[in-house]
Amino acid sequence: MELGAKRAYLAPVKERHRESTKKQKTQILNEFCCNCNYNRKHAIKLLSKTSGARPYTKRVGVPRKYPDVVSRKLV
Repeated sequence: MELGAKRAYLAPVKERHRESTKKQKTQILNEFCCNCNYNRKHAIKLLSKTSGARPYTKRVGVPRKYPDVVSRKLV
């Protein structure tokens, strides 16, 4: 399946997926993965994505010990 066809197929499947029960979502996901040859995790991301904007995520790692003002003076 070509990329344009996959994108056209995504819109109605996404609508069906949004309005269905959990059992139906599993069947829709299996069908979508089979037809578009996508991995399951990628298909889940495509079907559940609400917009192009990335959601705010908390910073990962060790929290800063000192505020920016103090750390600039230490360096």
